Amino acid sequence: MSAGWRGAGLLLRQTPRGTACAAGTDRWVGLIARYRDDGNYHYVTLRNSGSLDIKKLVNGTIQNLVTVPFPVQPDVSYRVRLEAIGTRVRAYVNGTLRAEATDASLTPVASRAGVATYKAALDLDNFLISQP
Repeated sequence: MSAGWRGAGLLLRQTPRGTACAAGTDRWVGLIARYRDDGNYHYVTLRNSGSLDIKKLVNGTIQNLVTVPFPVQPDVSYRVRLEAIGTRVRAYVNGTLRAEATDASLTPVASRAGVATYKAALDLDNFLISQP
């Protein structure tokens, strides 16, 4: 996790390894924004089930904000960007806006950002956090 920030953009080149795309459990790689603690943050995931999701975790409860189809291939690099500005949360892949949600439950206060995975491995490059 990064040091405190008030929200803007996270940019990362992610390359899911073959195990990240294996069949079975819904494996994913992604980015976290507005991380306050283990039970409160926004995040975007690229899933082996073929979707990109923007989700939130509030008081330990996961809620899906938006899901769009997105086939994830093993050993292919994806430039993933997660923006959390005001009440908007946007996800870009390779420079193209793929999903957008509005959520006021996690207001833009000092928080952290980072990378997350679930039953997946990935190679990381060029992790960047920016604030307007």
